[in-house]
Amino acid sequence: QKLTPFELNARLASIIEDKFNEAFFDRKIKLDKVKNPNWISHGISPYKMFLSRYFRKMTLYKSPQTIEELTKLRMLKNKVSAVITTNYDQFLEKEVFSSDFKVFVRQNELFSSDSYNIAEIYKIHGCASDASSIIITEDDYNNFKASRKLIIAKMLTLFADSPIVFLGYSFKDENIQSIIVEFLSCLTPKELSNIDEHFVFISYKKGVSVLREIKRTIVVKDGEIPITEIETDNFSAVYDILNKVTPG
Repeated sequence: QKLTPFELNARLASIIEDKFNEAFFDRKIKLDKVKNPNWISHGISPYKMFLSRYFRKMTLYKSPQTIEELTKLRMLKNKVSAVITTNYDQFLEKEVFSSDFKVFVRQNELFSSDSYNIAEIYKIHGCASDASSIIITEDDYNNFKASRKLIIAKMLTLFADSPIVFLGYSFKDENIQSIIVEFLSCLTPKELSNIDEHFVFISYKKGVSVLREIKRTIVVKDGEIPITEIETDNFSAVYDILNKVTPG
């Protein structure tokens, strides 16, 4: 059976985790100064602990352009009701929205009494702050798939009236594709008729200083999704426009 690139990556992650953990328990790889750190007794995969620490150590790349973009992105915090991310790193909560946004990492947290659907970040593939939450292997994705109804329900409440802007996202993640397709299946024909106004993809295109708008259809495993794509490498202009949006 031929695997898709997404399935292949998940399979590779499973193999790497097995090899890494085997080397760790054979004392060929060391993550701590002590032989048996206490996180081992909590059943945390050494590979995921390694990934967690790797992403926590990441530092911000700074240049005049990225500093300008970051300044404008931070100004969006009063315009954005929620952020859904598949990234493990802590860039959003530490560099962009700081303490103004509450972070939810596990699916069961999505409908907790602390969630108000505003000023929230949903890290649906886990977070570097919690190694055991990281979704990367085949088993992780299969478990996620079995319980993703919560995320779809949350998306329905978030997406009902708001446009969704995809930033830095290639849409190759079949996990997210299937969530979007399942979400679309919940909508009425009338709601579907202008869905391309709801789904806006901002694609990085080197050398394009303007915002180039394209109406196109993304073909996914389970169907087709009409979207509006904006090609540009001028993200400052994107943030300027988003900052003009009136919330609500």
